[in-house]
Amino acid sequence: MNHSQTKIFLALVFLISASTALADGMLLTAPYYYIDENSQQAIIQYDADAQTETISILPGFQGDATEFAWILPMPNLPAVAEEDPFLFRQMLNFTRPQTRYRDGDWDGCNSSYDDYAQPLENGVDIISNQMVGYYQTMTLAADQAPALIDSLALWGFLHTENVEQATELINGYVEQDWYFVTVKVDSASFAETFPDHDYYGYYGYYSGHLEPLKFTFSSDEIIYPMRISALSAAESTQLDLYVVANHRTTFPGAYTRYANAFDEVEINNINGRSYPLVKGLFASGDFLTHLRRDFRPQDMTEDIVIVPAENNEEFWMIYYSGFPWMTLLFLGPPIIWGLYRKMKNKVQKTLNPANP
Repeated sequence: MNHSQTKIFLALVFLISASTALADGMLLTAPYYYIDENSQQAIIQYDADAQTETISILPGFQGDATEFAWILPMPNLPAVAEEDPFLFRQMLNFTRPQTRYRDGDWDGCNSSYDDYAQPLENGVDIISNQMVGYYQTMTLAADQAPALIDSLALWGFLHTENVEQATELINGYVEQDWYFVTVKVDSASFAETFPDHDYYGYYGYYSGHLEPLKFTFSSDEIIYPMRISALSAAESTQLDLYVVANHRTTFPGAYTRYANAFDEVEINNINGRSYPLVKGLFASGDFLTHLRRDFRPQDMTEDIVIVPAENNEEFWMIYYSGFPWMTLLFLGPPIIWGLYRKMKNKVQKTLNPANP
């Protein structure tokens, strides 16, 4: 099969959860289990000169030891690698809103996978099969959606309760010639990584974040797969995107929490002890934008194309705390005088009702 003409990317992550919060994609549970996805977060780096996009994703979950699948489509063949789990914590703290006090200056799936990675039907091809950290990954290409659906059903990812919705969504990406990569947690490697957690336990309960994954692929635009999330999204899903590009960015319906351009001086002034991973993301001329939007499942009709904002104005959200004493100093006396006059008039009307 010609891989350049059949571009489908699938990330099916077998985690341990019946209740989860994951970055983008479609979560597919085993029969009789329920999953919804109430938050998504990703760090996107875009090189306009090389037309290369990198999306780093932090999966998080809590719940019973229930295997499920995660489908994450992307427009071109990706390289899959590990990401440092501390990058997201550093990015969250680095872009967090400032707090100013008002008393100072202020400016207003199925559990059996015996057939996994066996030869597939005609129309589906395994491009690579490798371990990435404690994940077993496969990158697939397909030119026939029915063959891909049949293979996913054979592996236990699809079943009678989700195959109809999943088929419609996957068909759309097949028609666009996107790639798919499969990723599952290797239980032995996972147990070595988290020796203090009872992986199977009485209920097989685990709570926490898995290690992030990083996907790099060629693209002539900054794109974030979103419409496939509609299958497993909660009634309200918060999306946080940290975008590193050569300009301030936005997408329809998003609001900006942080926007900043970096030169050599500002990069050198980033605290290397507190933010070593964040500091390593930037080159002179890069612009970091933190975008947020809340989605309902019915809003997830298109993948998100991230575009340049109208301007490169810098912005940092500010939360004000405390009481505005300076405002009280200047406005307090007129307010008190007005209340006094109002009360005086009310008393006079009560005492002299015939003399308004």
